[in-house]
Amino acid sequence: MRIRTRIFGTYIALGVVVLAAAGALIFDRVRDEAHEGIEARVDTGLGVVASALERWEGEVDGGRLDEVVDAFAEAAEARLTVVAADGTVLADSELDGSALAAVEPHGGRAEVRQAIATGEGASVRYSRTLGVDLLYRARRLEAGPWSGGVARIALPMTRVAAAESHARNALLALAAVGLALTLVAGGLLARYLSRPIRELRAVAGRLTEGDLDARARIDTGDELEELAAGLNAAASALGHQVLGARSERDQLEAVLEGMVEGVVVTDSGGRITLSNAALRRMFGLEGSAEGRTPIEALRNAEAADAIQDAARAGVVESEIRLTWPLVRTVSLHAAGLQTGGCVGVFHDVTDRERVEAIRRDFVANVSHELQTPLATLSGYGEALSAATDDPGRVAEIADVVRRQSARMSALIRDLLDLSRLESEGFEPERAEVDVEALAREVADSWIDRAREKGLRLETRIESALNLQGDRRLLQQALANLVENAVKYVPAGGDVAIEARSLPDAVELVVSDTGEGIPREDQPRVFERFYRVEKGRARTRGGTGLGLAIVKHVAEVHGGRVELDSAPGRGARFRIVLPS
Repeated sequence: MRIRTRIFGTYIALGVVVLAAAGALIFDRVRDEAHEGIEARVDTGLGVVASALERWEGEVDGGRLDEVVDAFAEAAEARLTVVAADGTVLADSELDGSALAAVEPHGGRAEVRQAIATGEGASVRYSRTLGVDLLYRARRLEAGPWSGGVARIALPMTRVAAAESHARNALLALAAVGLALTLVAGGLLARYLSRPIRELRAVAGRLTEGDLDARARIDTGDELEELAAGLNAAASALGHQVLGARSERDQLEAVLEGMVEGVVVTDSGGRITLSNAALRRMFGLEGSAEGRTPIEALRNAEAADAIQDAARAGVVESEIRLTWPLVRTVSLHAAGLQTGGCVGVFHDVTDRERVEAIRRDFVANVSHELQTPLATLSGYGEALSAATDDPGRVAEIADVVRRQSARMSALIRDLLDLSRLESEGFEPERAEVDVEALAREVADSWIDRAREKGLRLETRIESALNLQGDRRLLQQALANLVENAVKYVPAGGDVAIEARSLPDAVELVVSDTGEGIPREDQPRVFERFYRVEKGRARTRGGTGLGLAIVKHVAEVHGGRVELDSAPGRGARFRIVLPS
């Protein structure tokens, strides 16, 4: 079936449906309005009659009542009836004399019975007298000489029927005219639509073939022109999507270039199709890796084998040791692609390995530091049991036991302090600290030890210098620096404690004229248990945790600690804290 025929048939069917629906709605509305008008008229007239009868002040005269009822019925253009409480018809606007007397009682009528019972009643009933349907409304009289009786009004439903008939005739005429117009318009529309539709079909075919510059030029001023505009907009949007795909590709490349992980993608032939800057940095690549095999580009057999295995097996995870351009450890997660080849992500885990090594060293050092004094205590305990008769020997053993016990206590205390400083969410207690008093207190506690070794311990402190911090932690950090200086500076050397103000900060310095610290050891002196001279350090006591505690005390206060040293010219430790 041609589209012209389908459009014509559809248009006619739609017109018929619309006309039928509109006619039905209009007809129902006219009928409802007629009903509502009649009911309102009946209620108004009934109210007036009932009110007049309830206020009746004259004599109770049947003839007079009949005249009043006739007058009201003529004014209301309706039939009025007055019924006594026992159902007797007292007056009726349509009946007089003997005819009224012959009317049967109305007590059984639905509207009368309902009005006597509830105050108001209503019904629609066919009148044999008038030969039409009547709308009845009844109301009980609450006062007056006919109290307890009922006033009833009736109006013929012929008005509703007339309104329905008039609406039906008008709607039929309107439907005939509308249908004729629909037939003419449908034919013209079907003819009008055929030409632009063919053009739209041709443009759609060109777009399907990939000609994104194809455009429909239709100037009909109707929906077909809008359809052509939509088709043109779709073609334009498709062009934008192509540009957007290129932009997304550029963004993907930017993301890959900004990643810290190295990314490599290979095709089904095993050659690299995509890589990023992080991969090139990790493996020290010069130039582009695309188009080369993994072994050619990465120059690492272990990495190349893992990538090839992932392309065959699906998923490969491994850790690879790199020696060029830097010695480092990387983890590789590679997954095969359904189209062949694989995608691999290299993550530098050198720092993680270093942290793990530090953890292992920490456990080993703690075990060693505790094992040595415990073994000493055990040996001297056995010696003590065999030397009970030698007071001098007992005293010597007791002194050793005391020193080893103090060493273990100091180690445990420093471990607890360090653990507390490193705990998540730790905040030092803050109060105003007199820096001069703090420094002099630390100097006084070490002055005697310094003199015993032949050292000069000096203080150079600015007056009226204060900061907000935890006094106990700051004292512990400063004391740890002074203790190290006193232990490692040879006789005749100098140790100095200095404090001065900086812009928005306070600087605490402990310097000495000792042997200094080699530059290769300086990055690690703040690690737990790290010693520059491991053998000599243990013989001089100490836990190997002092400088680690100093570093963490400075950091929890929002500051930092710095070291300036070189072999032969001593060491200078500098703590900078916010004031």
